[in-house]
Amino acid sequence: MERFTVQVDGIQLKEFMQANHFMALKQYVAVAALMAILAASILVVIGPDQLKNLWAFVIVIPAVPIFYHFSFRRAYGKQPYGEMGMTYEFSADGWRITVNGNTGTVPWANTLKLRRTKTVFLLYARIEGRRAMVSNVLPRRCLTDQQADQIVAWFNAGKV
Repeated sequence: MERFTVQVDGIQLKEFMQANHFMALKQYVAVAALMAILAASILVVIGPDQLKNLWAFVIVIPAVPIFYHFSFRRAYGKQPYGEMGMTYEFSADGWRITVNGNTGTVPWANTLKLRRTKTVFLLYARIEGRRAMVSNVLPRRCLTDQQADQIVAWFNAGKV
């Protein structure tokens, strides 16, 4: 396969949610680890007999992903993700995304990570002129198995 184009007719809520949950996973793990370290430090200072006073940590650690979940749902409702048309063009050199007339081209060497979930491909890229990483959501329902395998092959070849 030399080159192919994928037309995306919008991102569904479950695709958006899964993509954002994967993107927030590192943040959640960092917050949970920080809370656990803080709780352990408090136990060392006040003594293990005061364990009952750490009930707030038991509530906060599981509350963080619940907060993320509802904030993602709210973000999806405020943006027209379900109506947003996107065009992805893939080749051995890299990929191009067009959204609302705006186009960005990313060589495979600048594609930092490719993550496959049940419903989406997440393409993480560093865009020239920006310090932050940008993630792009490509629903798997828009790809054939052959196209999905080709994207992975081109990504892996670009990392060598």
